[in-house]
Amino acid sequence: MARHLDSVIGQAVHLVYLPNTKGRAITDADVDRLCETISRNFPSATVQHAEAIFDGSRRPILLARIRTDSTDAVVALAQRLCLAFDQRFVGIEVGGRYIRVYADDTG
Repeated sequence: MARHLDSVIGQAVHLVYLPNTKGRAITDADVDRLCETISRNFPSATVQHAEAIFDGSRRPILLARIRTDSTDAVVALAQRLCLAFDQRFVGIEVGGRYIRVYADDTG
């Protein structure tokens, strides 16, 4: 039954990792900015606080789950998030694979 459901209904869910490469505190204003940026192109998303290890240090990050068939739109969002949050990169998970997206990625 689960295999049948996977093949006939639903949309892909993409995970977006806002990595907090500078290791600063995550504020309510950061969450608001993330939600506002996402809402410009997607009707809904789930945003979560999380902890990550990056460059050997534990730091707070934000995660967003976005339901869409457009991977290109998620990549474009990740590029905008790099600029909006002054990040070297933003991670996305597509089909179970992690990809780093940089603000200047062109292809």
